[in-house]
Amino acid sequence: KGQNGDVLMYSWSATGGDFDQPTQEATNWTAPKTTGTYTVTCTVSDQAQNSVSLAKKIPVSTSSNLSVSVAPTTGTVNSTPFTITGTGATPNGTVTAASTLPDGTQQSFTTTATSSGGFTFGPFKATEVGTYSEVYSDKTSGAVSNTVTFTVNAASGALTGGITPSNPVVGVTPVTFSGTATPNATVTLNQTAPDQTTAAYTYAANSSGNYSSTGTFIVTQLGTYSGVLHDSISGQSKTVTYSGTGDFGASVNTTSQTVTAGGSASYTVTFSSVGGFAGTVTPGAVNATVPGATTSWSPQQVTVPSNGSVNATFTIQTSASTTAGTYGNIDLYGQNGSIKRAANLVSLTVK
Repeated sequence: KGQNGDVLMYSWSATGGDFDQPTQEATNWTAPKTTGTYTVTCTVSDQAQNSVSLAKKIPVSTSSNLSVSVAPTTGTVNSTPFTITGTGATPNGTVTAASTLPDGTQQSFTTTATSSGGFTFGPFKATEVGTYSEVYSDKTSGAVSNTVTFTVNAASGALTGGITPSNPVVGVTPVTFSGTATPNATVTLNQTAPDQTTAAYTYAANSSGNYSSTGTFIVTQLGTYSGVLHDSISGQSKTVTYSGTGDFGASVNTTSQTVTAGGSASYTVTFSSVGGFAGTVTPGAVNATVPGATTSWSPQQVTVPSNGSVNATFTIQTSASTTAGTYGNIDLYGQNGSIKRAANLVSLTVK
């Protein structure tokens, strides 16, 4: 009350910021988040509408005392624990982390500062190889910290893979696929066979970083198998290739046939193992187009035994409309994987 007993009224105003109780004798002012000088005014009036005002200029700076550091500054992917430590936040306030990952992805996290303004993120393990960049902000004051960076390196374990033995006979020798990777990593192999068919395989590295296929398998195709290995922990990728040994040959029982239009001609092709090879061979023919005629193989696929041979018969069935003449340079062959082996060229004469 005033000296004459009147009830006094208070009114607080400012050129920026907010008051929690703008009509009370005592109030709290929250400064704006922009640097500058702000005028805070208190006006006191009585019931007779007499009033007096007092103004004060208050400088506000948003320069931050928010400071962060990271330890350690380098480490290994999925292995090293990193910890972010900060000071200067609003006591018990919210601190937000803005993190940029090595691949450019951005993530954000929040935590609550202690009563003294300290805060911690972590410990945590980074899942990508490369450099991380992070900035922290105080939700209450708007203060922004310095930028911290830390670098994550690939695991030291070298990624390798291949077959044992390294020179198996195709279709005969049992092999295993094995190699090294980051300890406890999952290793994937995306493989393309010589005939361009694809397959995917998964292996588990042990605590020493070694992995191996379960049991043995047979290399079934001639040519080169190629694939890409990937280590789930280090992120490493590696191209691997392997191939088997052996081969096969092709020979034909006759190189020429003569038929009357409407008749058929057959050629017996023998596929023989070379160097112990065993496997499936698919017969084929090139330049075998004869007007009005059809062609066929019997059987359409053969299995060549190791150090043995097998026959397949190629038949040309002509018709009454087949034009008389000699049809040459007919190429009869067999294929396994990416390898083709042809017999001598054959011909057909139609009378």
